[in-house]
Amino acid sequence: ASWALRQQARSRCVHHSGDDCNHRGKGLPCDAAGRFREMMLPGCDQSAGQPNDSRPLQHVLVTGADGFIGTSLCHQLEQRGCRVSRWVGPRGIAAAGSDVTHADLSRVGTWMDSFPAGVVVFHLAGRASVPASLTDPLESKVQNFDTTLNVLEAARRAGASVLLASTG
Repeated sequence: ASWALRQQARSRCVHHSGDDCNHRGKGLPCDAAGRFREMMLPGCDQSAGQPNDSRPLQHVLVTGADGFIGTSLCHQLEQRGCRVSRWVGPRGIAAAGSDVTHADLSRVGTWMDSFPAGVVVFHLAGRASVPASLTDPLESKVQNFDTTLNVLEAARRAGASVLLASTG
């Protein structure tokens, strides 16, 4: 994730035309040169992983925290001073000593009332395998669509914000 953020920060805006980015003044994360800026999370200090003394630490929850992107994202958020809750599948593995919750997010359950109030949710959980989605599309629908719908409902109940990341 940090490599992607650095690359994104160096990249030109995909909608950039000539010397004037058409996103300026529209609240989108482009600077004057048409490069994307890293977006700031409230309450997470962006410098050297130190907590921001002027605001309380932002509590974030990452679904799919044991995946390739989730693991890196959790590490980056912790380095920036965020309190991270890792949510993984029933057989998932996450860093020892961390705040880990095991839950089947594709099924409605008591976990849906477990999101902390006002938390920021990075939803990365789901089936990532394209070949598996071709051989078993119904299970892919359960693992991706149903999981996302359930996470959105849990977030609504908790008054949480959701950032959805998907490759599909």
